[in-house]
Amino acid sequence: MIFENEIGGIVEQIIEYEWKPILCKSCNNFGHDMLNRAQAGKVSLNLCKRWLFTTNLSQHKGGRIWVLWKPGIYEVEIQVVTTQMIHSKVRHIGTNKVLWFSLVYDFNDIRIRRDLWSNLKAVLGTICEPWAVMGDFNVLNFNKRVGSPVRYSEIKEFSDCGSKCVLQDPQPTRVFYT
Repeated sequence: MIFENEIGGIVEQIIEYEWKPILCKSCNNFGHDMLNRAQAGKVSLNLCKRWLFTTNLSQHKGGRIWVLWKPGIYEVEIQVVTTQMIHSKVRHIGTNKVLWFSLVYDFNDIRIRRDLWSNLKAVLGTICEPWAVMGDFNVLNFNKRVGSPVRYSEIKEFSDCGSKCVLQDPQPTRVFYT
């Protein structure tokens, strides 16, 4: 790849991928091929050899969420799997430290999103160690939209969930719009 850097210099950068994105057979785009559990196993073997994985294929036919981890480094206990979330207890084997981890991919429809917010609030009552919630919430905070301003009515329920669960949105320091 060739690009111009921030001071006007031309830079040539070789790109090497650790894994190859999946090409959807239906629409010829990347990242959302409709997989079944057996196919997911084959894909995970190609992505990270000797890693373990889980998906939410049991709850959503597209398997929108994938969690992969390296056994021997981490021990992962899956606690909750929904159409919009995989919640797990992660223990670092070397230090024995525990982190609760919720990976989310929220739906675009506000009515269905409410299920995720309810699930997050329910999870909150079951944990006492650090908790990380990461993913795509498909909702914006006030200063994150490009274009028209965000109205409070658009984010109120998400904001209420974030307050109840004591979630914080760390500010990015490098890569924007990923």
